[in-house]
Amino acid sequence: MRFLHVSYAAFTGAAGRNAVNKELSLAHANLIWSPVSFVDIGIEGAWGHRVVVSNIKGDAYTLQSALKFRF
Repeated sequence: MRFLHVSYAAFTGAAGRNAVNKELSLAHANLIWSPVSFVDIGIEGAWGHRVVVSNIKGDAYTLQSALKFRF
């Protein structure tokens, strides 16, 4: 009789323990304003924090903007 032992490492993939999230937090906020009927102005900010199983940490901050004209 054979038994199969599945360890944690079997699910880590090619990158190993550095690819498995231990903690992941994300936040997004955006604002769209139409000063006149044919113009849209938008801005979006995002923040992210990640900790992997091997306790490597990282933060990300992004800011995007858009200007749209309809004609």
